[in-house]
Amino acid sequence: MSRTRSGDDLVSQYCQDTQQNLDHASGQVFQNFTDYGYTVAQLEATQLWERLAVIAKANGEC
Repeated sequence: MSRTRSGDDLVSQYCQDTQQNLDHASGQVFQNFTDYGYTVAQLEATQLWERLAVIAKANGEC
């Protein structure tokens, strides 16, 4: 995942979701993809949340 403005937003949302102990289906990250018809399972298969965690950790964001 490249670092773009929307990528930055996703990382910030990931951190907020994590701090609020939200599951994937309840979090802001997933809500970004619902208009495009993605399911949680599809996004989990891409390891989206794991990749966001790596980026957040590398940047000291959460």
